Amino acid sequence: EDIAWGSLHMAATAACRGSVPSGGTGRWANAVVPAIAGYTCDKVCAEYYAPNAHVCDSAVTLMGYVKHTTKNLEKVGYYYNYGCGATHGSYIELNRSDNESLKRASYMTYCCCRYPL
Repeated sequence: EDIAWGSLHMAATAACRGSVPSGGTGRWANAVVPAIAGYTCDKVCAEYYAPNAHVCDSAVTLMGYVKHTTKNLEKVGYYYNYGCGATHGSYIELNRSDNESLKRASYMTYCCCRYPL
């Protein structure tokens, strides 16, 4: 289960990296933080690592199939970018059990946070 969650977190990190033209800037590490129900990613990023508030660069919602593809042109996942200002009510990692990521294909939303200079 840790490998499944780790793979999802690496995919979210790569999605965040690719979602902004700069790829994330600044002299500090950028962060990928799970979305919080009832919050926007603007708010999640502002509260992350307080008082050193971060800004939201993107919000990525992604889902990948847990299987090996066997055909050309077969989809292996989906993604959305709802933007930093959308309030999230579902697709939240903290609402999932440890083994749930292995049981079904389901979306998860992550906030792409950058420390401004």
